[in-house]
Amino acid sequence: MYDDEALDLLRKGGAKVDGSRVRFPAGLVEWAIEAAPSRIALYDREGSPALDLSGYNVYFGPGPTCPNILDVDTGERRPVKKQDVMDYARLCDRLSHIDFVMSMGLISDCPTEVSDVEEFAAMARNTRKPIVAWSWNEDGARDILDMALAFRGDVEELRMSPFYILYAEPTAPLRHTRDAVKKLLFMAERGLPVVYGAGPVGGASSPLTIAGMIVTGSSEVLSGLVMAQLKREGAPFVYGSGTGPMDMSTMMVAYGAPEFMLGQAGICQMARFYGLPSWGFGGCGEAKVPDQQAALQSALWNTMAGLMGANLVHDVGYLESAMTGSMEMLVINNEVIGMVKRLLEGIRVSPEELALDTIHQVGPGGHFLEQGRKTMGDRAREQVKEIMAQYRPQPVDREGYLDSILSRARKRIATNTN
Repeated sequence: MYDDEALDLLRKGGAKVDGSRVRFPAGLVEWAIEAAPSRIALYDREGSPALDLSGYNVYFGPGPTCPNILDVDTGERRPVKKQDVMDYARLCDRLSHIDFVMSMGLISDCPTEVSDVEEFAAMARNTRKPIVAWSWNEDGARDILDMALAFRGDVEELRMSPFYILYAEPTAPLRHTRDAVKKLLFMAERGLPVVYGAGPVGGASSPLTIAGMIVTGSSEVLSGLVMAQLKREGAPFVYGSGTGPMDMSTMMVAYGAPEFMLGQAGICQMARFYGLPSWGFGGCGEAKVPDQQAALQSALWNTMAGLMGANLVHDVGYLESAMTGSMEMLVINNEVIGMVKRLLEGIRVSPEELALDTIHQVGPGGHFLEQGRKTMGDRAREQVKEIMAQYRPQPVDREGYLDSILSRARKRIATNTN
């Protein structure tokens, strides 16, 4: 543990603190599990109910980490720009089965130190849907909160109807950096929701076995839960961990490996055992282009996410193990997610669903075939271009307020640089 405030909280809470090493008594962890809410409600930008993070409710959205994007016009793999984040938010706003928004990529055309704040502004201006944001440090978390208050009167109103949730992450194995803890405690103090998602990599930063990955990730997340509850009892907290094995040929997480999916299922079961909202993965894989491999892995992930009942399922549209994002894959996954949601509904039985009139109309020896169509890739590309050309999200009333926060953040970075 590398944060003095956290060490002090843990010491007073009954943990055994030896320098930076902390050991947690079982009773303290059990208290934190009981103290955290089992349900988190997220709202849209305008304050209408949107997501109920509890039980087996499953919601899908993109992720934030890709440094590259496949350009929808040229097919070129290139660095992500701020305009891409705006376009992704607009695309997500239009796609009916994408439930929340993340940036999809790391902005390359602005100072890195303020890119987290730029990402949130780009998303908030281009979608009404709930946002999962991240920040590099507490300063960024504060800027993002101030921007969120453009849509709510004060922190109390935002706490009652949050439209964003902040993502933070410990460092495997079994470490909590100062910046990660500061963000966690910043949100907990205000009673605002946070995802504290671990990322142990099997064979590298955790044991290679699936059970070993789950133990490592769960330990990191539960220790974060304890800190959040010690800061403010009842602070909303989402439990989750990416538990994938390392591909020894590339030294990257094998995003399409069945072991990753099984590890995620185990983590989701642990979240349900603890009675906590869960964080999951879906719509992602290792393919470098939207091909058959990409479709196969994405479909398996989405189906598994639906069956395991992960509440917030991110990384939809990821290629190349989180190195590249694709708008075409996001559109393709939107269709797949619609299919998964349909599977979860079960079989409908009604006069309309029985289709007796249609059966009689076609009669013996007839057929129910449709004419041939374009490939899914062609249709996805056309849909992306149509949405980008025609769809405009509801405008933000307080553009000037967001600009003032961005200006403040840019000045802070410029001052620190000089």
